[in-house]
Amino acid sequence: MRRSIVVKLLWLGIVVILQLAWINQWPSTWPQPDLILVTLIFWLFAAGWSETKWWVVGTALILGAASFYPFAFYLILWLAVFYLLYYLLLKIFTNKSIYSLMALVALGTVGQYLGFMLLGNSWSSSLWWLILGKELIANLLIAGFIYYLLRWRDKRLVPLFMVKDE
Repeated sequence: MRRSIVVKLLWLGIVVILQLAWINQWPSTWPQPDLILVTLIFWLFAAGWSETKWWVVGTALILGAASFYPFAFYLILWLAVFYLLYYLLLKIFTNKSIYSLMALVALGTVGQYLGFMLLGNSWSSSLWWLILGKELIANLLIAGFIYYLLRWRDKRLVPLFMVKDE
């Protein structure tokens, strides 16, 4: 248990540093995936709400302290988005397939982007839909890559209808 927490903390620390120090500094013409969001959605997908909610709160507090938004902005937005994703995971996306993960990543990306636009009053961008589309495609590609990388490593992520009886 303790080893799992240390590994997750190390992974999340690396992802936060990559996101804040490298990816957010890319030119605005490049798609900017949100590795933190994809990682937390993947943990929600794999571990459930009871474990993921504390990682969401901790990451939101760190990002809230490091951003120019009001302090509780990330916390309120991410708790709302992740609770909605958890509800959808329980009621609609009941199987653990790539399709469920991709739908959760797409809905999480759209929810976060629209939350930033509504609460941040940044509707002034005339091409907001293009920025959202690039971020959505980048997040889906990253999520698919991580899913297949972990599926190659661990066969438990195979949907039930694809499992062969031995």
